[in-house]
Amino acid sequence: MSAVLNYFSKNKIHKNNNKNKRLFFSLFLLCLYLYFAYHTAHATENKLFERSNTPPPGFENLDPNAPETTLVSVFYGRKLILNTLATFTPKHIQFLNPSEIIQSFSGFETDKIPEITTALSGELSNHTENLCPKNKAKI
Repeated sequence: MSAVLNYFSKNKIHKNNNKNKRLFFSLFLLCLYLYFAYHTAHATENKLFERSNTPPPGFENLDPNAPETTLVSVFYGRKLILNTLATFTPKHIQFLNPSEIIQSFSGFETDKIPEITTALSGELSNHTENLCPKNKAKI
């Protein structure tokens, strides 16, 4: 847009440059409006995603409280320690290989390692009651 405006001002094709700038800007806004109006009208015809309170076909029998296993990131402070597999439910998490977490840390007293491994074994509360609201979280 600025290149066209510079062209008009340098070459002085027309006597009234301000009028040309306003006309160009008006035409630009009209084209922009027509572009979005066209794409908005056609986007409603071909929806990729549709909001619904019911599960999609084939997912009706899934239990939302069933345990799931996924790769989780383990942080200490703000530092990423490792990524490891864990099984979780809405209330608990269980690391599949707690000794892998212990090996990723350094500085543990040797006599405390079995105690720490035991603490990381089994189901652990995920403490969802302590989560910050999304808009107030500080990282």
